Amino acid sequence: MGIGDVLNFADLRSLNARFLPVSTTTRVFFLKSLRSQISFNTVTSIAIISALIITLSIYVYEKLYIEFVSTEVNAIGENISVDLIDYINEPAGSFNQTEVLLRLDEYEYAETAYIFNSQGELLNVYIGQAGLKARAKPNAFER
Repeated sequence: MGIGDVLNFADLRSLNARFLPVSTTTRVFFLKSLRSQISFNTVTSIAIISALIITLSIYVYEKLYIEFVSTEVNAIGENISVDLIDYINEPAGSFNQTEVLLRLDEYEYAETAYIFNSQGELLNVYIGQAGLKARAKPNAFER
């Protein structure tokens, strides 16, 4: 074949087959496979990153919540202790002691509160809603 000769479609295919080792169907399959592989990798990456972000967010939220509750419980404990100073010498179970302890009803996470005198004798006890839930579980107070 010379430069001036006209090639027909069959000749062009035979040239393609001779010079290009990859067939047309293989090229199309390879492109489809490459597209699907890129799509799969993209979707998988997005899913993994989303799961990591959600997991990290939950972890940070739990950590901040526990820190907040412990700070608030410490503040409540200190406030109640200060309020009980005036009533610590009253007899066990007095109305004033019970009144101070009943302020804990506002807090859903308050389990129990105990009032002891300076000799270590138990004067009054408060068991909140959280304490009742914990008490319903076996061996809750043995811990």
